[in-house]
Amino acid sequence: MFTAPVSGVYYFCHTLSTRNGYSSTYEAKLFINGVEAARNFHNGGGNSNHAIAIYIGYLSAGDTANAGGYMGTAMAFSGDSD
Repeated sequence: MFTAPVSGVYYFCHTLSTRNGYSSTYEAKLFINGVEAARNFHNGGGNSNHAIAIYIGYLSAGDTANAGGYMGTAMAFSGDSD
């Protein structure tokens, strides 16, 4: 969770990557103050695929941003998950 220390324009990029032939749809999401602000998905298949969500926008001091995602029946954030 990121909390904006000062008001201003912020840039966030969240990437979900798969490997080894993951074949299900997966989504990268960004949330601003708990509301989905950006989402991108990939239908899977093949190797080394990516879903990238990008948000550029104004945040007031104290606003929050966090990343999430959906990968079939499981979530995985950084590190090896196979």
